[in-house]
Amino acid sequence: MKATLQVRRLDSLDLIYTADARLTFPDRLQEVRFKARIGRCVFPGPGGFEVLFWSDGALLAQTPFTVRPL
Repeated sequence: MKATLQVRRLDSLDLIYTADARLTFPDRLQEVRFKARIGRCVFPGPGGFEVLFWSDGALLAQTPFTVRPL
């Protein structure tokens, strides 16, 4: 399946990161967990963001998170 991972700001919905990949699974009915490292993603500042996981144009998962200054 074709998969897309995106990170966007919640206040403006601007995309700050996108990565595409081709994924294969041993069984179409088996539940799997997805874990990815996001490299070279530069956050423009503190605030609310979310990670979105797409497959063939369908949104499968999204997770909001907050970036805080050190």
